[in-house]
Amino acid sequence: KTELSLTQNISQIRSKIMASTEGFAAVFYSEPSVLGLLANVISAFLVCLQNFSSAQSNVQPEGVENILAGNLLNIDPRNDGGFTAGAVAFLVVNIFLMILASYSNLVLLSLTAVMEVLIVCFLLFTLESLPVPLEIVMLTIFSILCIYGAAASLANCIFGKELILMGPSLLRDRPQEKPICIFISNVDQLRAAAPPFSPLLWEFMENVYPGGVGCIVKKGDWLKTLGVGDGYDRVGTKDSIMIRVPDQTITVHLIDMTGPLAITSANPSGETDSTHHDMVISRLGHWLDGVLCDGQSNEVVASTVVNCTKIDEGDITILREGCVPAAKVMHIFERVKNQIV
Repeated sequence: KTELSLTQNISQIRSKIMASTEGFAAVFYSEPSVLGLLANVISAFLVCLQNFSSAQSNVQPEGVENILAGNLLNIDPRNDGGFTAGAVAFLVVNIFLMILASYSNLVLLSLTAVMEVLIVCFLLFTLESLPVPLEIVMLTIFSILCIYGAAASLANCIFGKELILMGPSLLRDRPQEKPICIFISNVDQLRAAAPPFSPLLWEFMENVYPGGVGCIVKKGDWLKTLGVGDGYDRVGTKDSIMIRVPDQTITVHLIDMTGPLAITSANPSGETDSTHHDMVISRLGHWLDGVLCDGQSNEVVASTVVNCTKIDEGDITILREGCVPAAKVMHIFERVKNQIV
């Protein structure tokens, strides 16, 4: 028992270490600390501008503390055209950064928005119409956001939870055409909700569950009885929902304890599937409260998705062929249909 307990403790410590290191990389490279570094790059760029301008005009800068102040860059008026073109280019590039930040969080978006205003200030300076108080205010806000973002990113990563709020993303990562499905532990759990399914649909489900087949059925109030509750509009589409019974013992036991679970794939939308819990931690660890570590996944191919909304008309459609071949699914359907008839 002592050896077993020691082994379990070592495994738990190893998992925590991996979660912290992998999660830190995911957080650090996706949070405002990166834009704090970018702010330093911009500062260095402005220093180069100032040195270049000083060499051209023989006018020395008034102090290092004023390097970021546009009105003290001492840019030669003869070079205004080139710096104006550069400012416009920065404006365009930063718009794309703002779009990317919209998918992350509110702090990151605010930081890029303030950066856009700062670039506008620099553009106004090259046009000799810069309101200095505006630039001072924007620089102050930019500095505060950099410090807040870096501190929040580091603290949230170290403690494994969102201690310092970063704000939600304004754009959804998951496309609308990829609705969220529901996992149940067994068909009896579904029967308890009393959905108005035909005998053919029930028999078909009994033959494909559990396993790598998901059945799309029509939505109804029975979903609320099943345990979806207020999440009714968040799962599936407006008219349908995909239901699957996994063949993993631990997952089934978990669903027995919690009731139906809304499930998505453990990877950012559009990226390759996560086939090991290390991949889940490195990609999504900073968004998750916990990860059930089970090593390498036995399923390296997605599930097969079957549209059963017209099954009573004698027809099903394979929307996606996955780990269960479409031919096998159709064979099961034809056999069940002949038995029912």
